[in-house]
Amino acid sequence: REAVRARLRSVHPVGLLLSGGVDSGSVAAVAGSLVKSGEAECPEFRAYSFAFEELVECDERAVSGPLAEHWGIPVTDVPADDLWPLKDYPEHGPDRDDPYLFVYQPLLDACLDAARADGCALVLSGDRGDLIAGESVYDLPSLLWTGRWATLLREMRTLSDWQGTSTGTIVGRQLWRPVRQELWPPDRAPRLRRLAGQLKRRARRSAGPGEPPWLAGRWGDLDLSAIRAQSDRSPPDLGAAARQRYRSVFSPMHMWGVGWSERMSARSGVGFSDAWSDRRMVEFVLAIPQRVLNTVGDEKKLVRRAVAPLLPREVHRGLKKTDPYPLYSRALRERAVPTIEQLFAGSRSAGREWLDSVVLADHYRGVADGASEHHCLWWAISTEAWLRAFH
Repeated sequence: REAVRARLRSVHPVGLLLSGGVDSGSVAAVAGSLVKSGEAECPEFRAYSFAFEELVECDERAVSGPLAEHWGIPVTDVPADDLWPLKDYPEHGPDRDDPYLFVYQPLLDACLDAARADGCALVLSGDRGDLIAGESVYDLPSLLWTGRWATLLREMRTLSDWQGTSTGTIVGRQLWRPVRQELWPPDRAPRLRRLAGQLKRRARRSAGPGEPPWLAGRWGDLDLSAIRAQSDRSPPDLGAAARQRYRSVFSPMHMWGVGWSERMSARSGVGFSDAWSDRRMVEFVLAIPQRVLNTVGDEKKLVRRAVAPLLPREVHRGLKKTDPYPLYSRALRERAVPTIEQLFAGSRSAGREWLDSVVLADHYRGVADGASEHHCLWWAISTEAWLRAFH
């Protein structure tokens, strides 16, 4: 509540990118209560939501609408069906600072532009709610140490069903590995730990990396060990689950993402802020047992309990983020096909020996014909767009 209140101090209206999920929904509920009680120090609080009329499976207004209505929050519905990835290319392209291009950049730009047109100087979001209060951080060792064995067995079986793996695999990944980390913390016998890590990485390489098939030879000489080591850093005095939470929150990629969000908002002339990124929130979630925060089958349970008094029951039960993947799929296979083919023709990445353009083009032709796309395909697309714009 204090993290949200601190971000409502503004002489201009404040906006919120509101979905039907727990993260932005919680921000909306708290902000709405603060506005109603007169504690919000801004002249107006507004929300902006994606509006899908054709791809109705992506639409979240059945939840976000009643939530906003409950607190009297004005909502602008931004038409989304025709704002597919790479719409109006090269508009909505990547930033000069790095090659990352948000898949749904045209849709995000439309929301931020609408907020700016309404006089908003600051736009909030639920960006890092997953990292702070969700993610797949399950504290099975804590259930073991505290004698909650029935709960432990139930969660392991649920994880096994969800992931389609054996219970033995879940025991190894979610129980034995974290227990071993607690019994053998990172600061104990570091040389032996480094040797074990080298052997593990060698075994992974021999098993074959799950990298995109179009990567060219120059990547084979790249040593990523220093980057991995930086990403794996966490305080040794935390438990295994809390260390996993710490690595999730402070990973270089996720910390970079905050700066990216600020730049994208600035392009539309508004500021960006995320209550979930408040230092006090991070300190709190690292200080409590992770089993209290998040459990298998009851994701973000502490957040849901906290905001329950602020929401109508049907809204509280319906809080669930929807993936707009159908909009991306439509772009890949229909509306953005000429643009993507143009990007891959005379590939700038291939010219730098970053990838094999023939393999990439063959893969994309299969995707355009209905095959499944590699999860790294968008990285290749956004890198091509960046190179053409700035190099």
